[in-house]
Amino acid sequence: MKMGGSHRNRPGRAWLALALALAGLWAASAGLPPAVGRAAGETIVITLHSAEVRGPQISLGEVADLEGGSEEERAALTRLILGQAALPGAERQLSRATVLVRLRGAGYPEERLVWSGPEAVTVRTAGRILTAREAEPVLFSLLRRRLPSPEWQLEAKVLSWPSSLRIPEGELAWELEASPQELRRAFSAGVLQPTVRALVEGRVVASFRPRLEVLARGAVVVAAADLPPRRVLAREDLSVQVLALKGLPADVAWTQEDLLGQRLVRSVRAGEVLRLSAVEPVPVVEKGTEVVLTVRQRGVVVTAVGRALEDGGQGQVIRVQNVDSGKILQGRVVGPREVEVLR
Repeated sequence: MKMGGSHRNRPGRAWLALALALAGLWAASAGLPPAVGRAAGETIVITLHSAEVRGPQISLGEVADLEGGSEEERAALTRLILGQAALPGAERQLSRATVLVRLRGAGYPEERLVWSGPEAVTVRTAGRILTAREAEPVLFSLLRRRLPSPEWQLEAKVLSWPSSLRIPEGELAWELEASPQELRRAFSAGVLQPTVRALVEGRVVASFRPRLEVLARGAVVVAAADLPPRRVLAREDLSVQVLALKGLPADVAWTQEDLLGQRLVRSVRAGEVLRLSAVEPVPVVEKGTEVVLTVRQRGVVVTAVGRALEDGGQGQVIRVQNVDSGKILQGRVVGPREVEVLR
């Protein structure tokens, strides 16, 4: 967000002249030189009755006019941060005492300042309400980018939206966060509740989770024929159909590549939608097959003949049996028909 561009309620020229005169009288009563004849380097701070800021912080230059002093000092005072602004569309009171605390913290000598204007300024933060109607087409566009294929069709609309969602004015951008697993569940249920962030001038100003209706239609993988369990799937076993995803299992396969080379864990019927949970990797070691057992100890490698008591993929720990001793061991699959015994 940009720090500049505040809206000020400034006094008129006649009032300003009167204020300067009063400031001079006040300064004289306090033992300070009057504004007209003040010592070189003194700066008059004329606080405003009200001001409007656009950024997250309030600077002195947004709530007061500065006169006198050097140009360099006025520029530094103008940039001095006095505190946090209120939420967009809200306002806060900023007292002269608060300003003095900030000046002391910045190391600026108070005796070089002459004050004029009210003891407190009402500072309003500019903002506007962000509506679902404005956000809906943008969120729809962001969701379309998350589809697995440009050929997929999607209908989306906002079902629930935060009430009175206020954001600062400025250039607006969006972020939508939803994991692949969340999208799968959403397309199956027809409802998505993603994390949405609104950014103004590159800064996150709102983060919320609206409820969206999402109706997706796209290609899914089905069985091309009746297939038995433990079958390793090839391309001829698979077919593709375009279906509405609402009501289908969340883990339905979207591409044939998700299934090729995988092994069925159960039988499936021709035309049945194939799920990712219906397949498993082809094991490197199969239950009941003879394997080489390897034991490594202090640089010495000892091998023995064993039998796998369960299927195992690469790197998976399975139970094996030493054929000679009959002892049951735990081992990690390190290659085809090779298991390294764990101690």
